[in-house]
Amino acid sequence: AVVSTQSTGRKESLSRGSPDTGFNAADSILLVSDERSSVLGHGPVDTSTKPIQTDPAIAPADEKTLVLTDPTELTTAGQPTPRSVIASRVDNQIVAGEVIEGPNDEPEVSTDDRYLTPPSQQWISGQMSRVRSILNYSYEPPPNWQKCAISNHFSTHTYFYRKIGVVLTAIPKSGCTNWIEAMLRAEGLLKRTFSAEKLFKVHSMYSHTRIPKLKPDEYGGIEKAISIAVIRNPWTRMVSGYRDKLGPDSAETNGHEKRGIGISIVARMRGLSMAKVHKDNLFPTFEEYLRWLVINGGNVNDHFTPQYRILCLQQAEYDYLVPLEYSAIVFPGIMDQIDSTIQLRGSYDKISDPRKSSSTTKAREWFRGIDSSIIEGLYKIFQPDFMMANYSNFTDSEFPLPLF
Repeated sequence: AVVSTQSTGRKESLSRGSPDTGFNAADSILLVSDERSSVLGHGPVDTSTKPIQTDPAIAPADEKTLVLTDPTELTTAGQPTPRSVIASRVDNQIVAGEVIEGPNDEPEVSTDDRYLTPPSQQWISGQMSRVRSILNYSYEPPPNWQKCAISNHFSTHTYFYRKIGVVLTAIPKSGCTNWIEAMLRAEGLLKRTFSAEKLFKVHSMYSHTRIPKLKPDEYGGIEKAISIAVIRNPWTRMVSGYRDKLGPDSAETNGHEKRGIGISIVARMRGLSMAKVHKDNLFPTFEEYLRWLVINGGNVNDHFTPQYRILCLQQAEYDYLVPLEYSAIVFPGIMDQIDSTIQLRGSYDKISDPRKSSSTTKAREWFRGIDSSIIEGLYKIFQPDFMMANYSNFTDSEFPLPLF
């Protein structure tokens, strides 16, 4: 949202924790900076079920109402000072000192095609500079993939395909399986055809292409390779991770669930023994899964941890940082560069407009029922992921597309 300060006419970014994060502070998302705030970094995350308490003197009667008591109290970086602030997006503007009534109904899915065109890589590069800044990361060319293989625990998700000259960081739950399969075919390593349910097997095949497994003399030519990474809106990625790996229907999604993790989540959240959870065949609810993410600070399995941790951000600058939402559009151009006609498999539900996919629909529905303290905790943990492509919030009509 944009803060228009009447006294000076300045326009500053009101963002969740850093200047110009691009996070869309949309309808009835509470930005709270008291002692429990996770968004602005003023304290630990409160994982209880109680609702966030706001200052009754400024709390609106309607959660769609916007209140900004003193918009001049912004730091020069554009961050709110440590005080309670309730922000809601109303035509992308916050008017100083006024109370604005917002719409009460849920936003409809946008029919505007503007955001169905991918952002430029130059724009994404600018976003990544901001990400490195808030993480205190630095990078000096040339790329050093060998150093990433040594220093980054998650570098097992980065592959080098020597023949086609491609480095791919395949982030779990961000279209990684389809991209790995395509690169293996372009490299000439994969000939057989897998059904969608068995496609996960490509992860265990030809693992010698992972950079931590390369021998020192096998890095030759990697400095000239085209580097690619695929990212995804964190909200839909969380939903996809739950549905695919942890939920009661996960075995039907692709047959490769993380059952042990699900059992441990239920045992911890409900105070049960793991033996009883296993015996009673209990699965974590979506909210329990989200609480588990917050409690662990995102330091969890690769399929659920923030995406920025998997990228080699301190050792390389990616030539293509592709939002998953635009994979089908961007992929052919990349294949043209390596003289390949290989095609990329589509999503499981075959929806061409990401705003109408099953993960998007479920994310809109499921996250609206989650306690705001959990939402805040998740945003703090995944904030760099949101910034990477200025991803929209689940209450936005363009969700899950980047807003650029």
